[in-house]
Amino acid sequence: MWQKVFIVLSLIAATRGGILDVFSGGGKPKDDATDPNDLLENYGVDVSFPIHHYLNVNSKHATKRLFAERYRDYLQGCIDAYSKRECEGNERARVDMNFNQPRSQHNYTDMGFKKMKIPDELWRDLQEFWDENKDKERVESWPRGNTYVNHWSTPSYMVSTGERSLRLKMNIHQHTVSTMQKVLEEWTGKTLVHTSLYGIRVYKDGAMLATHVDRLPLVVSAILQISQDIDEPWPVEVYSHDGRAYNVTMKPGDMVLYESHSVLHGRPFPLKGRYYANIFVHFQPTDHEEMNEKDRKKGAAIAIPADAEWAAAARRQMKQQRKAGKNEVGHEQQNHDDEVVKHHMKQVDGQTALHRAAAQGQLDVVEKLLAQSSDMLHARDMNDWQAVHEAARAGHLDTLKFLIDLGADFGSRTSNGATALWWAKEKLPPDHEVIAYLEGIGAPGDRVKEL
Repeated sequence: MWQKVFIVLSLIAATRGGILDVFSGGGKPKDDATDPNDLLENYGVDVSFPIHHYLNVNSKHATKRLFAERYRDYLQGCIDAYSKRECEGNERARVDMNFNQPRSQHNYTDMGFKKMKIPDELWRDLQEFWDENKDKERVESWPRGNTYVNHWSTPSYMVSTGERSLRLKMNIHQHTVSTMQKVLEEWTGKTLVHTSLYGIRVYKDGAMLATHVDRLPLVVSAILQISQDIDEPWPVEVYSHDGRAYNVTMKPGDMVLYESHSVLHGRPFPLKGRYYANIFVHFQPTDHEEMNEKDRKKGAAIAIPADAEWAAAARRQMKQQRKAGKNEVGHEQQNHDDEVVKHHMKQVDGQTALHRAAAQGQLDVVEKLLAQSSDMLHARDMNDWQAVHEAARAGHLDTLKFLIDLGADFGSRTSNGATALWWAKEKLPPDHEVIAYLEGIGAPGDRVKEL
């Protein structure tokens, strides 16, 4: 099935000069669509891979269902290698940053990306470096539960451009930085400071790269394609500023410039071939925060909440770099921040403040928490418990009513198939006011043993 879909994408590529205008923005595909062309014409976020929300494995559209099933297997591979807590915590962190960071950031170009050729002199030096050092690749290290690359099943490899033992007479690392800084400054019209050059990553057969944005200070970036041995194109999927999504195919000698802080990008389709090698280099405009502030004053960008975990992580990263006196960081590894992941793992565990407050009947705390973040109302723990289940089981009528009045789903089920009313009947006296209330509003009280 996937091969047939990819053939369609490849045909589009052949007619559009290598940049695949696969789908346009302006709405998600209809869930009951049956024509693959309808999917491609409307292909947006949360279709090929979870970007802002998770995918529907029960979709009536065969291609959308295929993508959802493939993602389910992707995440299960991580869980099998690590744990549900670690992998889902990382995924929640990725999706949260995808949704929030781009809305708070200034953009510097019309489209957000551009495909072009690597400058001749740099390309010759990169080829020479690769030819001399391609056999010196090392397995790339990833944090536990990190979901950006499916390293648990398909390890990625690195050929460092910074190790003295691998350098040629020229400093390939510095040559890449200085050349690309000029290219990217011309593209953006801004003075840039270098923030990262992440060597040559070598992907192997079956590799996938989760769609993401890069954490600050990775703002203006480039992918330089060095070498490949593939059976079919392996496009980088980018979501540009014009509201459309594109798949961009690359060959050795090609490069893609992109605003990695706001342009969603990834490779959500499995690599078919022996290997695929490229370099990432990143910069930040010297006045980036000033530009963000101007946008906020004009209403062109959202203000960053003081307690935003993804923003706090960016501040920690930049502080650590300044303290170390260097501006070299990883790439997707930088997106992994222990504090952010811990925050999201607490949600997976069921340790959210809202769960605890509902279980204890602390209505004032519940009101305050939901005023700060209404999304918490539907937060589930690793056993699919929501705040409404906690309040019902503990018999806190006022808290339960408040949650339901705000839209809590009293028919939602925990992982054992039980509703809030079922738990209330299981834990409370038969004449308890919570049971009477739930029955009075028509809440289901059964338990479905096999969901």
